[in-house]
Amino acid sequence: MGAEHGRSAERVPVEGTLRLMVKSGAGLLVGSGEIVDLSSGGCAIRVQHRSMAPGLFGRIHVEIAGESLSLPIVTRWVRPDADAWIVGCRFHELTFEDQKAIHALIAETQEIAI
Repeated sequence: MGAEHGRSAERVPVEGTLRLMVKSGAGLLVGSGEIVDLSSGGCAIRVQHRSMAPGLFGRIHVEIAGESLSLPIVTRWVRPDADAWIVGCRFHELTFEDQKAIHALIAETQEIAI
């Protein structure tokens, strides 16, 4: 499945909530949902919104395992999922602190799963 979406980093399943804000031709889109998985390069999210498209820039505000992160993203792919959308996101221009926080969260999540 990794090559299907051009992923270079392994994704780790996680559970957490999020708010999504992206810029589109129709203005600012805001949604809420859950994070599905996480890697050092991006994540998949499940959001409640009427529609979503690839190529949108924005931010996700994520709560995972008691950690709160605000990360810049670009939507890469979108697919319907029952009453929501699964959106693949690539992190965009992360700060060094954001990168460290993501790596720590991935390591913590993997330790819990073992």
